[in-house]
Amino acid sequence: MRLTVFICLVLVLFVAHAEARPNEETRAKLRESGQKLWAAVLSAVKKCAERFKQRVEEYLEKDNLGEKIAEIIKILSERLTKRIENYVKE
Repeated sequence: MRLTVFICLVLVLFVAHAEARPNEETRAKLRESGQKLWAAVLSAVKKCAERFKQRVEEYLEKDNLGEKIAEIIKILSERLTKRIENYVKE
């Protein structure tokens, strides 16, 4: 009796899996959609980084902290941006 129930359950799961499997056209659309989403996320991250960089520079200039400190912050923010880009590429 248990064997019959088990076989029926396996059969139902196999049919459900076979029906839910996407075809090549759907896979291509999913892949394309994923690539577009990834490009949009990268674009948003870059825009946020640029905004952050701009606001930090404005803040430093407003408080008259000097050009050297602004340059140091700029260099550090560029390094951080490069590290983030390298991390995302991996």
